[in-house]
Amino acid sequence: MRHTKKKISRIVDELITFFYSVGGNNFDIKIREDGEQHAIFFRSNYAPNQLDRVNQLCRYLKSGRSPAIEESYWGLAGGGDLEDESELQLIGAMLDHADIKIDPEHVTFYLYRTRDKH
Repeated sequence: MRHTKKKISRIVDELITFFYSVGGNNFDIKIREDGEQHAIFFRSNYAPNQLDRVNQLCRYLKSGRSPAIEESYWGLAGGGDLEDESELQLIGAMLDHADIKIDPEHVTFYLYRTRDKH
């Protein structure tokens, strides 16, 4: 599989775009590569009236990695708007594991993706 770093960048980009759309304006982001995986730490605030959308995103991110879906749709995913949340579903299909904590003002994600072998 190619484009690993671009995919990591895309995950972060989609999260930033999403959280801007739900009132976020304060982001903390860290990306770490180790021998076997990429780890993304992402923390953002959000508008309290957007909690339902934040919860939906969390369900997408916890869906687990699906290489078949990822490969099929990676090339098709463009810079669409967030009315169609299929890109957020694609992000979930690109992750192996997601630890998520939601509090009344912030969401914190620890997202993991096993490094591609190619």
